[in-house]
Amino acid sequence: MPNLLGFFYGRSPKKMQQDTVLQHARMYGNRPKEDLAVSRFYTTAGHYNAFKWVHEFDSALRHAFETGAHDRGVAFVMRDVSNRVTPCAPSKILVSDIVSLRPNGALLPVGFQTRAKTDLSKIMAEVDALVPPDAVDSKQPVGFKCEIAVKMLELIQAAFRFEDGYSFDWEACRAAVEYFSKISSPEEERGD
Repeated sequence: MPNLLGFFYGRSPKKMQQDTVLQHARMYGNRPKEDLAVSRFYTTAGHYNAFKWVHEFDSALRHAFETGAHDRGVAFVMRDVSNRVTPCAPSKILVSDIVSLRPNGALLPVGFQTRAKTDLSKIMAEVDALVPPDAVDSKQPVGFKCEIAVKMLELIQAAFRFEDGYSFDWEACRAAVEYFSKISSPEEERGD
């Protein structure tokens, strides 16, 4: 067939690193849109699914930067359900400051005491003022704006006194709240 562009992707590692796969994709070149009609890319079904995950991760990361979700300098690294695609080599992650969030997990401070009651009364008054009125004495969860949750976290941070050897990454906690509110939640609930 005249002018047919054909590519075969046969590299088959047990784990695919997203950054490497994206580099491999560059070897096919930046082609004009018109060439799509005469371009064919051949690979296995497993590779195709891995490429779909790479595209999803890359699109989510791009969206997060475009919407300002990473303004706190926190990037969220995801894995595919098959655990075949990783974001990059483990050595690159080791040199980063990582806080792991897993499905059904929790990001909670441990190893702390709260400050004295006299110190807490001012903090708690400010936090209480941010609680939506319909949440008081409610038996059901009540939604409210992400900015209020982040402000509450900033206020209660001063209420904690950590024991030696313990700490908590408040910035990562606030970034996680913003990420799950502004990026990963259903579109109609974003910002809440």
